[in-house]
Amino acid sequence: MNTSPTVRDARWHEGTSQTAHGPVKDTHFGPIPDDWEVRHLGDVADIISGATPSTTNPSYWNGGIKWCTPTDITGTKGRYLVETERTISQKGLNNCSARLLPPGTLLLCSRATIGEVRIAATAICTNQGFKSLVCRDSVNNEFLYYAVLTMKPRMIARAIGSTFLELSKSDAASLEFVCPPRSEQNLIASALSATDAQIGSLDRLVAKKIAIKHAAMQQLLSGKTRLKGFASKWENKKLGELLYDCWGGSTPSRARPEFFRGTIPWITSGELEYGLITDTKEKITNEAMREANLKLLPAGTFLMAITGMEAEGTRGACGIVGVEATTNQSCMALMPNDRLLSSFLFHWYVHNGKALALQYCQGTKQQSYTAGIVRELPISLPADINEQREIAGILSDMDTELGALNNRFSKVLGIKQAMMQALLTGRVRLIKPEVTA
Repeated sequence: MNTSPTVRDARWHEGTSQTAHGPVKDTHFGPIPDDWEVRHLGDVADIISGATPSTTNPSYWNGGIKWCTPTDITGTKGRYLVETERTISQKGLNNCSARLLPPGTLLLCSRATIGEVRIAATAICTNQGFKSLVCRDSVNNEFLYYAVLTMKPRMIARAIGSTFLELSKSDAASLEFVCPPRSEQNLIASALSATDAQIGSLDRLVAKKIAIKHAAMQQLLSGKTRLKGFASKWENKKLGELLYDCWGGSTPSRARPEFFRGTIPWITSGELEYGLITDTKEKITNEAMREANLKLLPAGTFLMAITGMEAEGTRGACGIVGVEATTNQSCMALMPNDRLLSSFLFHWYVHNGKALALQYCQGTKQQSYTAGIVRELPISLPADINEQREIAGILSDMDTELGALNNRFSKVLGIKQAMMQALLTGRVRLIKPEVTA
């Protein structure tokens, strides 16, 4: 027979003055179920500090014991930490104050990235940037992991230090949380773990699709792989040969705040996110357009960032205007002639824009393009406009699929946050399924 709690079998119950499991009581966390308690981390776990063996003694290092640093935590996704960048020997462990922590320990960063936490998948030790939690029998370590995630702002607020902030052992031990009976902890951990598994699966799928798209771009945008039915040559051109015009924008006078109370989208380089731009943070009036001598760009216009290219986030940034809009001086609109499709140009620049910026941008403090430089940029493309259209269509379909996956990913993240807020406060209860033969 089956008595194990599962997400599918668990049922949600909303409660106000009384939950599905009985009355509530008032606490400084707000009302909680009467059979829940406010506990301290020090009540449910042993809190262990880490240490670093002497780095000048080679015999202490590269052994068989995993040794965790905050970088190992921030460099991994998911709940469990499986591998570490460095290892130490038994001799190294014996000659420092670190302890070998059992599997299931919560590895809690108490310096630098305060509040980041993972669960140790295997026996491990840490450096001094941790206050690790070895759970006692009264608490499910996966439940406590989720509870600790909600404590990050409080940990940061309690951290002290001059050179760097650190959460002390006593402050970690005194952190409070609301704690249900162990059986309900298990249900909550199971429900949230299932959501995390879905998040992990989607994250891996997105990464796989990104890799597939990148490979497709390398092949299709170089002519290495040709689409069926196309055999005409590819051409190496300067971008200026394929444009009938290009222009930048400007900023209406900030001394006239009414200029920014209009309805016309006004695009900045920070809004070029390698996709379709359908809305903007600021919108301007028709009068502002006239005063700033701005042009209204039709939907489908290709835009590229031309200033601040020394920044990784701006270098190579581009987008397609989704609705009629105008732009500031940090962007340039390119108007292709009948030998180049804007959609092909967009995908080609997404693939090549960063490398081009590193090679062709000019400036000392600020790296920028001018219209003259843009016209000199090299581009390789099919002479057949229909092949450009087919290539752009394939890559656009991949973008659409990735967009849908990212939306699903964001939705599941939102569901997880809502579940944590509800389940970890007792506002929503999970009921253990009935025994089935």
